Amino acid sequence: NGDPNNGDPNNGMGGLTAPALPSTPGDHTLEVSWEAADRTVVVSVPASYVPETAAPLLVVLHGGGSDAVSFRDKRAGFVEGAAALGWISVFPEGTPQRDGDGRSWNAWDKPGTSADDVAFLDQLLDWLVAGLHVDVNRVYLAGFSNGAAMTQRFVAERPERILGAFALSHTTRLVLPTMRQGLLCGDCMEYCDPDACPLVVEGDTYDLPSPAGGVNLLVARGGADETVCASSGCSNKRQAHATAEEQRQFWIEGMGCDAEPVVDEERPRGVTRKRYEGCDGDTVFQAIFDLDLDHTWPDEYDAPALMFLNSL
Repeated sequence: NGDPNNGDPNNGMGGLTAPALPSTPGDHTLEVSWEAADRTVVVSVPASYVPETAAPLLVVLHGGGSDAVSFRDKRAGFVEGAAALGWISVFPEGTPQRDGDGRSWNAWDKPGTSADDVAFLDQLLDWLVAGLHVDVNRVYLAGFSNGAAMTQRFVAERPERILGAFALSHTTRLVLPTMRQGLLCGDCMEYCDPDACPLVVEGDTYDLPSPAGGVNLLVARGGADETVCASSGCSNKRQAHATAEEQRQFWIEGMGCDAEPVVDEERPRGVTRKRYEGCDGDTVFQAIFDLDLDHTWPDEYDAPALMFLNSL
């Protein structure tokens, strides 16, 4: 479709400065700027793409500490599966973490960051739709870890932009630890000497925004995940997260789904799957709990995720 900005990278793109999008098949690594911060975006155009035919679009969000290029490389099988379906895959990236170790998204679980990543993804979609022949009725979002938190936040706030989403290894609530502050030890966790650090600062609670509408959503959590724990009484760095059951209830209630699942099955190796229908906008919600899954995105999850999204 040519240059989406008519020669001006700022034309119609709000705060996003971006180049023209190439339509030739293959991986294209592009540099964009949002709110004066540079970001890399990897666009994977399938061999089947022709500008005359609208193609589905899959946007994939990396976890905290990663970036667009390295996450694209790790998810090569996911991209190949999407390409076999004729989908364009896009890997954007968040902003640099404060410790300088990779990048992260300003989802609800990253307090202290200021980038408006909901608006960034909004503008990114505008840029992609303007520069490629995208089927706007078949736009999908997927994310892992911090990227799954961002995926859930975006579909909660912008349900009208996404047909379906897959969120792996994150949840809907984060509770930061209680801290003690004092001249003798600075900031420390609650196990510090209370006489040395008498001032108690209660940990903040961060909740995902309530869904603004229904979105077809698949979430997956792991029982062996020690980073974003799926059970109560488990924490990472004394941070507490909503359990898998609490996450499931958040979406069922928030999207007005039927209370009872239409599918409630137990699979081998401690895997359970529940599917709920009757959600707002005639959408569905599906939750997988994998007892042995740790904080990773195994290749074996590529096919079920693509199958769910492609069924919509």
